[in-house]
Amino acid sequence: MRLDLHSHSLASHDCDTPLELIAPACKVAGIDVLAVTDHNEIWGALELSKYAVPDLQIIVGEEVYTTEGEIIGLFLTELIPRNLTPEVTVERIHAQGGIALLPHGFDPLKPSRLTPKARARVADRLEVIEGLNGHVSWTGWNAQAALWGNLNGKPLSAGSDAHRAKDLGSVYVETPTRTIATPADLLEALKVGNLQGRWRNPVLSFFKERLFRQGVPSQP
Repeated sequence: MRLDLHSHSLASHDCDTPLELIAPACKVAGIDVLAVTDHNEIWGALELSKYAVPDLQIIVGEEVYTTEGEIIGLFLTELIPRNLTPEVTVERIHAQGGIALLPHGFDPLKPSRLTPKARARVADRLEVIEGLNGHVSWTGWNAQAALWGNLNGKPLSAGSDAHRAKDLGSVYVETPTRTIATPADLLEALKVGNLQGRWRNPVLSFFKERLFRQGVPSQP
């Protein structure tokens, strides 16, 4: 099975992918589990999770902007406010029974990455490290993230970081088929998963994401 654990919908300020395009795009890409992790919003993920879509499970997530960069929460039920400290953000994620995931944590060209000092402070409270992000500025930053995760004994995740329907599932974790109903299920799946997919040049993606706005077809 394939898991894409970092994606965006029109609930994000920098994405306008309609919710109705997400399931068809995942079907084309062969994605079985999709974490919808909009910037400081969860309404898109909650809306998608209401519908019984055959062969696609939605994990409600949020890419939360803290005072020192972004942290993703997975398996959320309530919105976590932005601009809290990294420590408090992780506490809020865990209070909901969720998982704290570090996205694109080593790309210095991403102004939203969690700062190295903050990363060190919350390292023991992060459950998952994103070892493969399809939208970093250079593939070497993924390698650094994966190395840091391995050295710290953290399961690695992969996410397309898609802001267009066409890019959903371009990066994923491949793992033996299983039920993923809880955070514990996901962590077990990641421990035996393999990170797969293709990197997208962020400069080209920037222009594509603005050229193919909804209204100009953006079909998968």
